[in-house]
Amino acid sequence: MPTLKELAKESGLSQSTLSRAFNHCSGTGEEVARIAYDLQIKYDLNPFEYGLYEVGVILPEAPKYFWSRAKDTLRNYLLERDVKFRPAYIESMRCGYLALNILREMEERGVSLVIMPYIPDCAEYIATSAMRFFFLCEPYDAENTFSFCADNYRDGLHLGQLMREHLPERKRIVVVRGINETTNPRLRGFEEVIGRERICAQLSQPAVNLHLLPSILAREFAALNVEFDTICCLSGFTHRAGLAVHKLGKLNDVVIVGFESPSPDNPYIQDGTIAALMVQDIAAQARAAAEAAVVYTTTGELPKQQYTLIESTPKIFTQG
Repeated sequence: MPTLKELAKESGLSQSTLSRAFNHCSGTGEEVARIAYDLQIKYDLNPFEYGLYEVGVILPEAPKYFWSRAKDTLRNYLLERDVKFRPAYIESMRCGYLALNILREMEERGVSLVIMPYIPDCAEYIATSAMRFFFLCEPYDAENTFSFCADNYRDGLHLGQLMREHLPERKRIVVVRGINETTNPRLRGFEEVIGRERICAQLSQPAVNLHLLPSILAREFAALNVEFDTICCLSGFTHRAGLAVHKLGKLNDVVIVGFESPSPDNPYIQDGTIAALMVQDIAAQARAAAEAAVVYTTTGELPKQQYTLIESTPKIFTQG
């Protein structure tokens, strides 16, 4: 069995970085995680101690301001109640390959319950796994899964009400939809209040690196060749749409409404580019999942319903 020093030399990584990657710690990145996993397979290494952990927690690191609130809530609640849990981190929701490997490691080592966001690439494994799954955000219909997620239809209604009450003069709306089914009920609720006649165009959020998203969105907005005064981001990442508006040179002409969990010093809130938000309370979702996890680990009882729907919090911002 090679030592950590020998493995670090083979991989070209430092010992500390490789150790963090082996243990699925935060801040390593997808490429380093893949290198570490290849070494684990090559030398039959496993960072999980058999039978030590009852609960596994898998969380993405991007966007950090959103998922870090879930991490803090889960960690504090489970620690306070002496639940042995094993955290693991992936770079983003698109790292299904790595999440799948972590799930296999957890199940092999006796974890009985996993708290995580729903990741489509793991769906087949999840459906046949003996573990139970508590999902944050996305619902999933397998027998062994339970979801603590936003009530997307009502959130769409609330966002429409914010616009109707505070932005009644905005009548040319471009909707940015997500790449999953979350935005379908949001759009239905939004349209019910706003009316379809106020929506002049729809776009699908590009499936690209988040750093590229503002530039791609700016290009797609420009290519619409329609006049619009509002962008509705049903898929989240509202602050990146704010940057796209700035790239277009439409500051003070176009406002954004959408879904987010914003930092209070977000510049697009301060300057009025972001005018209204449904703030997703990921901490409330994480706490509900943690409470159910404590019940499960102490009594073996699971939630009576597969979906626990949690409403987001509406926020309105005045334009600068």
